[in-house]
Amino acid sequence: MAERLRELGADVSVTARTMPDGYELPDVDVPVLVIHGTEDVNLPIGATADRLKDFLGDLELVRVDGVPHNVPR
Repeated sequence: MAERLRELGADVSVTARTMPDGYELPDVDVPVLVIHGTEDVNLPIGATADRLKDFLGDLELVRVDGVPHNVPR
């Protein structure tokens, strides 16, 4: 999985640490909702959420314009 993400240009340093052993994104067989801010500099949307469609069959991505990584409370 990490190799495929690298091929797509993603930074896998965080992804590789958070995925349980033996787990692959294509194994997910339920609908997935991802809500992601377009101004996230920690995990840029183009390198993360936008690329999930390559791995998940039933994905709805909601892009929140102007929102950074952490939404202020």
